[in-house]
Amino acid sequence: MTLPDLRGLFAALVAAEVDFVVIGGIALGLHGFVRATEDLDIVPNPEPANLDRLCTALEAERATLLLNPSRRFGSREGWMLQRGRNVSIATPRGDLDIVRTLPGVPDYATLDADAQRYDLDGMTVKVASPARLAEMKRARGTPQDEADVEALRALDEASS
Repeated sequence: MTLPDLRGLFAALVAAEVDFVVIGGIALGLHGFVRATEDLDIVPNPEPANLDRLCTALEAERATLLLNPSRRFGSREGWMLQRGRNVSIATPRGDLDIVRTLPGVPDYATLDADAQRYDLDGMTVKVASPARLAEMKRARGTPQDEADVEALRALDEASS
């Protein structure tokens, strides 16, 4: 098993000028609570041109469907993204969950409104705010999500 190159995955998306907000475990890590996670979760800007750039970047990354590794990411998956579907993919750099609609996850505009920006080796990456992350985690309610909410609370208390 190889370790994911999520910095490289970020770089590919940023180089392709894809507009997105990071959610999930990587977002927690960027806010200061590092825990094991297996993928990068993003909510892309739903503008058609942005989704086209995302699709082009994924095709260049030789993305495949996570649940069907023999099938390459292509026009059908791009069509699904344009119509608001979620897509989970694998790339040589790591796995990526693209969230368009999911219970408890706000839309892109809501996430973008209070997203925090982080510099990763010269790349600016937008990350869902701790408050939005906590809302999403509470809505999902798994034991890991509950632990993440507690971690976010501790980070907030430590910074106060």
